[in-house]
Amino acid sequence: MLKGEDTTMKNCPHCAALNSEKADFCWRCYKPLDSSSYEGFISLRQRIREKVRDIIQYRDIRELLREKIKLLAERESEERGELLTEGLPRSR
Repeated sequence: MLKGEDTTMKNCPHCAALNSEKADFCWRCYKPLDSSSYEGFISLRQRIREKVRDIIQYRDIRELLREKIKLLAERESEERGELLTEGLPRSR
């Protein structure tokens, strides 16, 4: 244990296992420990979305993403085409 580390613990309301105060889910039954963890999770997802939105605003990154998506779509369509033609008899 580190010096000055807080050792506050809490019991799981579902199985009564002892968990860290910072834990969001019980280590034994994997159920959420309290509703505030969901609020934290939602705010984290919202912050990630905002950060992604900020990053996408840069023009060069948008162009790189468009190119990458285009390449992936082309590769996927080629793979589908190969899969579709594999089962067909070849014409002579």
